Amino acid sequence: MPLGIFLNDSIGNAYENTPGVASGRGPYVAGVGSTVGNSLYETKEQLGSPGTAITYAAGNVLYVSVNGLITNLVTDAYEYQTAARFAGLAVGPTIAGIVKVAPDANSSLLVYDTRI
Repeated sequence: MPLGIFLNDSIGNAYENTPGVASGRGPYVAGVGSTVGNSLYETKEQLGSPGTAITYAAGNVLYVSVNGLITNLVTDAYEYQTAARFAGLAVGPTIAGIVKVAPDANSSLLVYDTRI
């Protein structure tokens, strides 16, 4: 079940705990309902029509995908696919966020209000 978003871990790879040095940007960490920019999101459909491009728009509901990334396709949501394996379970996937700004030619970031 999705628990949240993390920016760093402590495995010890170069620049892993120093994102400002690696990217020239400092991390922003806040609680539920915060606005974040994320470049880790699905760009292609995973299960319905694999390989079909995904487009994002302001107001889209976001879920955690089967790959652990962000997606706006409920059918690619991890929890949706897990629940589908168990007959009789009527569990909707957890909403991870709502899109505020979709990625475009000027910025590859997907900006959204978190809900997890």
